[in-house]
Amino acid sequence: MGVWRSFIDLVHLIGALGCLALLGGFAAQGEAARAVFYGLCTMGFAVALARRVHEHPPAARPAVVDLREPATTDAARSR
Repeated sequence: MGVWRSFIDLVHLIGALGCLALLGGFAAQGEAARAVFYGLCTMGFAVALARRVHEHPPAARPAVVDLREPATTDAARSR
């Protein structure tokens, strides 16, 4: 799941940067409507990335369990 999570984060980051570049290009050419559209797209990608980073912390690594040794519990030790 960690690879999938990092891939989606990368998609959001590239989307935000790409829309930001398009925003700058259209703003420089004086096309206000397209600049506003790509500004909204930039904000959408940035908000999605921020939500994923802050609301869904990366999953903890699972503990390694050695199955070769028998499980010992307190009840088994007291016998």
